[in-house]
Amino acid sequence: MRGRLRLTVLLAAGLAAAVSAARSGAARPQTILHTRQTVVALALDGSDLAWLGGRPANQSFGCRLSLWLRRSGKTAVLPLPNEVSATEMDQCTDISADYSVASATLALAGDDVGWIDVDSGGNTDVVAEGASSSSPRRSSELVRMVNDPAGWFGVPPSGVTIGGVAAVDGRLLLGKAHIAYRQTLRKPPKPDVDLSMCDLDPKGIGCRTRVDGGGVYAWNGDAGTRVPSLPPSLALAGAGDLLAVATMPVGPWRHGAARVGEVQVRDGRGRIVTRVPASQSLVSIGLSQHLLVVEGDALDAYEVPSGRLLRHIPWSRTNWWRGIAAAGHSLVLWDSRRVVAVDPWTGRRTTIVSFPRPASETAFYWTVTAVAVEGSRLAWAQTTPVGNSVVYAVDLG
Repeated sequence: MRGRLRLTVLLAAGLAAAVSAARSGAARPQTILHTRQTVVALALDGSDLAWLGGRPANQSFGCRLSLWLRRSGKTAVLPLPNEVSATEMDQCTDISADYSVASATLALAGDDVGWIDVDSGGNTDVVAEGASSSSPRRSSELVRMVNDPAGWFGVPPSGVTIGGVAAVDGRLLLGKAHIAYRQTLRKPPKPDVDLSMCDLDPKGIGCRTRVDGGGVYAWNGDAGTRVPSLPPSLALAGAGDLLAVATMPVGPWRHGAARVGEVQVRDGRGRIVTRVPASQSLVSIGLSQHLLVVEGDALDAYEVPSGRLLRHIPWSRTNWWRGIAAAGHSLVLWDSRRVVAVDPWTGRRTTIVSFPRPASETAFYWTVTAVAVEGSRLAWAQTTPVGNSVVYAVDLG
């Protein structure tokens, strides 16, 4: 009975993906992974695949994560720090929640996998960034950041911001930035504004910030070595030999309006080939050989290398996505129910996969739980309510 049920589930997954691809005109998706875990993050490197899988630690609370690498046809479990593998994040138990802030990110370069894990337990977030290697078999945490958004627990800020992970030309890069805070108002303008919260909400009223340290580090299987030519990073993205680095200015305090940062795209020789502005509200970036995507107050797509703005997408309640990426000439957007590709040059929108909401709590349904890109290749994990995942890949051309 179990085998028959599993076969039925997998056939349903293949049918859903094939129907969606046929409607969109895209190439037929290929199945590249079946697992009994909830896949919460993916990374591609040619025919190699890395994924972060989770299982509930018990029936009601917590999640046990494991990092997997399939390389040259062989699959191995890579080490993770205990505080990362034993997480409180809710992907294992509430995978359909679009409002969930828990997330994970992977980057794969040969034997090395970079990871970012956001552990949202209660009112305090713990974000860890580091890397694991299969040869030698090691794992190390580069940055650990504690965030107390509500200010209920009096957790002091670390001053360090996670700067992103990226695979570039066979190298694994990790970024970080050190943030300094300053209060600019002597008295709160309103009774409900507490200037002591600048540490926890640097974008709040009467707060000013700057980057005063950090950098981008190349992983060497045991630790990170600072790359001298690269600035402190708030986000990274890689595509072939291209690297996108998002940063805020480093230097003296400036009075008045907040200083505008930028996203730089550098080639394999370290030369800046594209640069575009970035606001303090920057969330993430995506990069391909043809496209740079910057997520902040809105979603902006730029042409590479010209830097020409191709499309500006304002955020709204009906237009909010769980993740973004750039694949070839396509801007990829996804949430728990769909994966969509947008051509920023023409505005043409293609649905790669889409799942209807369940008719009832007992109905069977699929949820998109992870997306990865490499070149024009796109992969996504779709997961059942009991936590079994199937990963598909398709070339967007």
